[in-house]
Amino acid sequence: PTVLIIGYGMAHALEFGDAALFEKEMNRLLDAVGANDLRLIFLSPNWCFDLSSFVYSTFEMRYGPYLDVIQKIASERRAPFIKRTLMQ
Repeated sequence: PTVLIIGYGMAHALEFGDAALFEKEMNRLLDAVGANDLRLIFLSPNWCFDLSSFVYSTFEMRYGPYLDVIQKIASERRAPFIKRTLMQ
């Protein structure tokens, strides 16, 4: 393969994990698969909730730190970051 699409982080965020640990694990994963030799595309975590009880502030509290980490890693690795939204 020449392209790796990374949609990673939703499960970690749903468990209210530590964003710093997530960053370390994400970089370890990318290094393990030889990501330096691939074109990378990073996706934001999926929207995973019941729309009838959706509260945006809850989403931001849970996913915000993960979005920041994924954007940071994408920037460091000179790769595009696609932020998926509710309307997609």
